[in-house]
Amino acid sequence: MSIIAKAESDNFEKTPTGTIQAVCVFIHDIGLQPGEYQGRPNVAHKIIISWELSENMTLGENVGKPFMVNKYYTLSLSEKANLRKDLENWRGKTFSEAELNGFDVENIRGANCLLTITETENGKRKVSGVTALPKGMPLIKGSQSSPSIKFLEWIDRERAKAIQPSVDDHEPPPVEKDDLPF
Repeated sequence: MSIIAKAESDNFEKTPTGTIQAVCVFIHDIGLQPGEYQGRPNVAHKIIISWELSENMTLGENVGKPFMVNKYYTLSLSEKANLRKDLENWRGKTFSEAELNGFDVENIRGANCLLTITETENGKRKVSGVTALPKGMPLIKGSQSSPSIKFLEWIDRERAKAIQPSVDDHEPPPVEKDDLPF
C-alpha cells in the first residue's frame, strides 16, 4: 500500500487589511496558557474572540463566505489589559465598578464593530484595533451557526496547550444590562 505525500498549496486568499465592519461570532475559552511576560514565564487565562467580516472571499471553495479573523486575549479587565481596552473602545464607554467585578464576555456575541486589520512583517494579518460602529450604520449578522471542522480542530489544539488550574474557579456576580450593544 502506498502512502502519498503532497505539497500543500499556499495559495489562499488573504484577509483584507484596513478598517472593516465585523460581527463577533465566537468566543472560545482556551484555559490557562503558558506564556511569557517581560522575559519571565507566566500562566494566563486566555480566550479567543472570532469575528466575521462584512467582506466575502472570492477564490476557491470559499467563494461568497465571509472572511473570519481571531484575536487572543488574556481574560482580564485590569487597567492595562488589551481585552478591557478593546471592549471599552467597542462599547464607546469605560466599564463601571460593578462591571469590572464580573463582565460576561459572551455578551459580545452578535455585536457589530469596526476592526482595523493590519499586515505584520511576516505577511500575516492581525486585529490591531476594535471600535464602535458609527451611529446609523446598518448592522450585519454572522452567517455561521457553527464553526467549521478545521476551526474546531484548531481550537482543540489551543485548548490542549492549557495547564490545569490548581484552585477552584468562582462565578462573578451578575451585572445589570443597559442600552449598550453588550
